[in-house]
Amino acid sequence: MKEQQLLRQIATLKAQVKAAERTPTTTTTTEPIVTTETTTGEKTGAEEEGQGLVVNEDKIVVLVVTYRRADHLRRCVETLLDHLPYYKNLEIVISQDGADSSVAAVAREYENKYQNIFFLQNEDRGPIPKTAANENKGYYYIARHFGIALNYAFDVAQADYTIIIEEDLEIAPDFFSYMLATRYLLSVDPTLFCVSAWNDNGRPGLVHNATHLYRSDFFPGLGWMLHANMWKELAPKWPIAYWDDWLREPQQRQGRACIFPEISRTYTFGLNDGTSHGQWADKFLKPIILNKENIEWDEIDLQTLLKDKYDEKLIKDIQGSTLVDMKSVDRYQDQTLFVEYTRREQAAAYFGLMPDEKAGVARTSYMDVITFWRGTNKIFLAAVGTYNNFKKL
Repeated sequence: MKEQQLLRQIATLKAQVKAAERTPTTTTTTEPIVTTETTTGEKTGAEEEGQGLVVNEDKIVVLVVTYRRADHLRRCVETLLDHLPYYKNLEIVISQDGADSSVAAVAREYENKYQNIFFLQNEDRGPIPKTAANENKGYYYIARHFGIALNYAFDVAQADYTIIIEEDLEIAPDFFSYMLATRYLLSVDPTLFCVSAWNDNGRPGLVHNATHLYRSDFFPGLGWMLHANMWKELAPKWPIAYWDDWLREPQQRQGRACIFPEISRTYTFGLNDGTSHGQWADKFLKPIILNKENIEWDEIDLQTLLKDKYDEKLIKDIQGSTLVDMKSVDRYQDQTLFVEYTRREQAAAYFGLMPDEKAGVARTSYMDVITFWRGTNKIFLAAVGTYNNFKKL
């Protein structure tokens, strides 16, 4: 009964948008999404794509967090403008931590040029708690900045959903289509925490299909969306440092999952000059594939991502898979295979997966199973004994 109620809610919401709020794609509008500039050659959002204007009550804020990389900020904002949809109730907020004049100049340039872009500056960084001698203070400033920026997006700008983008990310052509379509899941499925555009294992040879989406018990970040109700829960206890790892802790996640795509909808180009100084950069981040297909996500059935439906299919797929030894995988073609390990780091190294975990959860895993592709084979990877446990369900 609960599953059917969720399905009806999603169907109703999507029908309302399509039937009552979307104008025909042939309609010409004189009100571009973000710009007051109509001079020939200037960008006018999705006008170049011939898309119709979407009018919706949901307030969407795209939060661009930046510090002192002006060139990165410009590249990031340009890629947002390149793919921005016609969605009337959408704002871009550029939030700067500190007073770097070159960054502020870029932010003000966009704010002055586009009517739906706003500049938020936190000039007074102030003191932070005393840290260990060798600890990077940047993580404290970043956590505080994210808290200030998210408070602004949800409490001042009154966002229903906020999409968080760091200054060194570029987006795929269907990034906004993906985010706008999946936002309904956050409002109707209480077992979901966020929607992310990033796959930690989205490298060549590990991914297969641009329309595949997954649930994960690991918070991916790097282009993600949060619902206002979730922020109300998180805001009072927002951490003083390491905000992303904090989100991955059981006390915050509370068994909830994130949605992420098989092929990433963001790409990080600031690999070596950020606070983490390029951790994992060359081996795991640089090869990430950025999707190039313009998928119309509102035409794809996303109800399969609701927990009951998703879990049922996952269990069925695992029960129908073939248990094989790790080193025999390449003997198969077009099969669904289950591989068990005694040491996850060894298995990750063999398959080229990111090896670490946070709060006991491996990157991209769901129900303790990591899903990826190896050539034409779909692989489920988990600890010894997991296969038999699924067989018993």
